[in-house]
Amino acid sequence: MKNIILVALLLNGLNAGILEVRLKACNDGNAKKCYEVADMYSFGMGVDKANAAKTIRYYSKSCDMGYQEGCVSLGMRYILGQGVEQSYSKGIDLYKKACNTGYSDGCSNLGFMYEIGEGVKIDLSTAKELYRKSCDLGSDMGCNDYAKLNK
Repeated sequence: MKNIILVALLLNGLNAGILEVRLKACNDGNAKKCYEVADMYSFGMGVDKANAAKTIRYYSKSCDMGYQEGCVSLGMRYILGQGVEQSYSKGIDLYKKACNTGYSDGCSNLGFMYEIGEGVKIDLSTAKELYRKSCDLGSDMGCNDYAKLNK
């Protein structure tokens, strides 16, 4: 048991160093590193505990810098109300932003919202179009969801 605790402490110390390096890169303008910082705060890696406010701050920063994976992750937070006040409209806008710039997960997530009518009126035609776009962008999930709606 002591060995497990020691390994956990060592890993957290390593993660703290990784967090510091990624924070510097983020502050130097690396959008992907801002996204990775957000993930570390989200999962409590390299910090004492998870920090929702910092998670949101760094997903938002990565999105603002054009990293669409950050936009989708931030959108999910708004849809689920994790670390922010729940807002379907903000989440959907972030999915649209990612989809419109060619990020397949943004299209898939937006398609799902139209399929189930979460924050928007159910529109299976729009859902299918978004899933097809996601598929065309290389997403297996988008292809599967498109095929499901065509049955």
